[in-house]
Amino acid sequence: MASMTLRGELVPASPQFSVVIIAYNSEPFLIETVQSALSQDLPDVEVIVVDDGSRRPVTETLSHATLSRCIVIQKENGGIAAARNTGIRACRSPYVALLDGDDCMLPHHCRTALQCFRANPDIDVVVPDAYILATNVARCTVKHSSRYPRTKPITFNNFVTGVSPLAGWSSMRRNCFDRFCYLDDEFRNGGEDFHHFAKLLAMGANFAYLPEPTYEYRRHDGSITFSQPIHMAKCILRAIEKLVVEPIFTNEMLELLSDYRFKTTQLLAWYHFRESFSKRDFSVAAKWLPSIQSRFLPSHASRVKFFCAVLFMKVFLRVGSRG
Repeated sequence: MASMTLRGELVPASPQFSVVIIAYNSEPFLIETVQSALSQDLPDVEVIVVDDGSRRPVTETLSHATLSRCIVIQKENGGIAAARNTGIRACRSPYVALLDGDDCMLPHHCRTALQCFRANPDIDVVVPDAYILATNVARCTVKHSSRYPRTKPITFNNFVTGVSPLAGWSSMRRNCFDRFCYLDDEFRNGGEDFHHFAKLLAMGANFAYLPEPTYEYRRHDGSITFSQPIHMAKCILRAIEKLVVEPIFTNEMLELLSDYRFKTTQLLAWYHFRESFSKRDFSVAAKWLPSIQSRFLPSHASRVKFFCAVLFMKVFLRVGSRG
């Protein structure tokens, strides 16, 4: 179907901030997600919901009262990057916050980002901390930064080396996309954030990290990042392959990307090994051993675990061949 835009009668005429929500079969969480955007304590927030070809249209999931306060863009399924770009181009405010269809914003998310932008005219992207929502776990218990400590400024070097990782819930100046770049539409199902942030940092965009959590990131079985590590590792490798041919990177940056590619390749091998091992497919798991053993060499405990796993598989392989 062709893209169609439905504008609710209560959408702010002159929004201070825009929130772009990507919805693709997000029905279990979408109502809560949209309500969190509509409940911002900043006046005149524009909420744009991009329905990326969901099986059940967003207009059937959300109530009339909710739809009256939103702009809904219905389009054919084109993937995460294309859907975000569609929503960003529809924004009418100078600032845009990105929100996935299964996550939530705390009420002060947009206000906090706006205060940072106004106090720092040179900042292009604001990255707040977030709480992780896990299945059957109380809300607001674990911070995203507990796994990824942001102890250093967000630069290209720190980003690629994992010292200051970024997340898809950033807020950006609207003109940042026109001045630097939009997301690459070819990334349909993962890897778009890494690719986009790496390009922004290489092109000179300025980032600010806010240690206060203003976002709730949901981890569940339907989440690609959480439930499909093999797929995500492949997406990151694809993003790196596209990045290294860009003329915007210095030799130092290319070295960092090359090193990150090697580590991601090792991680992918580990995911394959772990999956095969859990399925008791030891012959397949054994094929991944040469690719992952360097992951276990830095510490004595890891070496013991690795060699025990190798011995365990050899026993099962030998028993299996006899049988």
